[in-house]
Amino acid sequence: MYEIDRSAFVTLTASVVLSGLVVLPSLYLPKRIVDQFANGGTFEAVIFYAAIFAALSLILGLLEQMTASKLEKQTKTLEYEGVIRLFQKIAEMDYDLLQSAETMDCFAKATKCVMAQNFYQ
Repeated sequence: MYEIDRSAFVTLTASVVLSGLVVLPSLYLPKRIVDQFANGGTFEAVIFYAAIFAALSLILGLLEQMTASKLEKQTKTLEYEGVIRLFQKIAEMDYDLLQSAETMDCFAKATKCVMAQNFYQ
């Protein structure tokens, strides 16, 4: 994967980090909003925390979607290039090796891995 598209690792890392960050506003900010109501906070404070919650949720959600979309495109490229390289490897092998059951088993496993949905996992 790294040899085919180095940026896929960056995108994958960003996707994992963003998927963890997306839930953070919903863990902390609703509590702050309820605390403002419970402790007699001002209407402005409630609106402030609600606006921060909405903005962070929106921004993180959009970033997560953009990263997921980019990762999906990169995955298709990786799958395509992986299949090409796999078949090139088969084309370069000695015919005697291709007749081996062990070689065919390895080829089947490699094909399954390369063509699997979300194979980067």
